[in-house]
Amino acid sequence: GDMRQHAIRPNLVTYSALVDALQRGREWKVALGLLNEARSDGLVIDQVTYGAAVAACESGSHWRGALALLEEASSSSSSASSASSSAAA
Repeated sequence: GDMRQHAIRPNLVTYSALVDALQRGREWKVALGLLNEARSDGLVIDQVTYGAAVAACESGSHWRGALALLEEASSSSSSASSASSSAAA
């Protein structure tokens, strides 16, 4: 059953593991859906999870999705770097 039915709240590690498993099964559409769900839950996607999602797109020959995720990950990474630099100052 669904984790939420059992009041278990998935975290980024949960989503990352699921996306990785879906990549192995070439289920890129489901993997991207989970990535969106993680964002909707307010989670900040890390580079590991982006990498798994990119690999899922690649395994399904969904190159546009892979490129879009790489751009998003790059943008997210530089935003996080800027925020942490500002916080350190």
